Amino acid sequence: LQKKDSDAFYLNICIFVVLIMIACPLFTIGTYVEGYVALIWREWLTKQYLGMYFKNRSYYHLKNHHEIDNPDQRITEDVKNFVDTSVKMITLVVKAIAYISAFTGVLVGISYTLVFFLLLYSTFGTVIAVWGFGRRLMELQRTALAREATFRFSLVRVRENAESVAFYNGGSREHRSSGTLFGDLVITLLSQLKWLAGLQLFNSFFQYITFMLPPLLIAPLYFSGEVEFGVIPQAAMAFSTIRHNLSLLANNLATFASLGAEAARLIRLRDAMCKNDDPIDERIGRVSLQSPDDDDDKSKPSKSLVSKEESESKKTREAFLVVNNLTLNTPDGRRELVRELNLQLGPGESLLIIGPSGCGKSSLLRCFAGLWGRGKGEISMIQGGGGVINATDTSNAAECDNGHSSTRAQHTDIDSGSDAKGEKSTTKQAGRIIFL
Repeated sequence: LQKKDSDAFYLNICIFVVLIMIACPLFTIGTYVEGYVALIWREWLTKQYLGMYFKNRSYYHLKNHHEIDNPDQRITEDVKNFVDTSVKMITLVVKAIAYISAFTGVLVGISYTLVFFLLLYSTFGTVIAVWGFGRRLMELQRTALAREATFRFSLVRVRENAESVAFYNGGSREHRSSGTLFGDLVITLLSQLKWLAGLQLFNSFFQYITFMLPPLLIAPLYFSGEVEFGVIPQAAMAFSTIRHNLSLLANNLATFASLGAEAARLIRLRDAMCKNDDPIDERIGRVSLQSPDDDDDKSKPSKSLVSKEESESKKTREAFLVVNNLTLNTPDGRRELVRELNLQLGPGESLLIIGPSGCGKSSLLRCFAGLWGRGKGEISMIQGGGGVINATDTSNAAECDNGHSSTRAQHTDIDSGSDAKGEKSTTKQAGRIIFL
């Protein structure tokens, strides 16, 4: 335009239109690929966590893992947010590398001093932002995620138990409990907001100072006649672009803090699910839950801490339930619930367990179901198609005396299931365990 060259002007306009026609589809394809990669990654990661969650009854063991809160929220929201944020950050890093590569040549052609100063300035700002704000923001984000999930779970629990809450007139109590949880969440969010405001203040000073630095460094060269005036805005634009991309971590520190918090929650959940069994205490031991048919396969190593008899009677092999030298302990190992129990329960036979509350009746049934492993001994069950223990609460057996409920009777049916060929067992009457 300054040379009034109309032919060159219209030629550049045509080139610009062609570039727009090429760039717009590329931008659309890039957005689609970014979303598709995030979806595929989320699908794969969610399936991995679902597999670990339902493997070896991890969902049950996590219930007693007090350090892992709300695994459902971690598998759904944390996985989604982690994947989406990771893909966006990777895209930003790729774009930043492209911008830095394109504009570094411009600065190098103007002044090496400007390039060296830019590297020092960006590094200094990033270190201050990360060490001054990053760690605290990550901690607050992790706490906020946990409290958000706990608050939501409290409302879900009320919804799922609405009849019981209404029956016992517990609405006011649940209201206070949910209000307390929400109050804790608000405190965390306010603290997080203060730290984000401090980070924004730092980034603002850090960004606006760069508007003065290139002119200050290039002005001596202009005054001495070494460069033209047009070099000053050119250097300022290149300096600002490279500084912005080199400071990617500082500019997106809140996003990276959220990403780090979600990654930490997912890693802790994965570690807990991979180690869902309690560590074996050599002083206490562990109960081995086996099928009698396992003895026929001598090539399989036994995981039992108690050696098994090599020969069993025909009656033992026909029994639905065989218990050998079973000793159960409390989780801390300080008290014995059952000591050296031996029993056999055959087809149609029943077992009555009587004892005061807290003596270990339910723990014994949990052990039969493979949910209680603190102790030592061996339990064998007929599991052609998978032995099933069905616990049923006979609430009609409960009686009231002077306003106090008597001991409630419960029974557990032992169903032999199907045999190895998938045929239903011919036994007409299943065994029953009744405990009072």
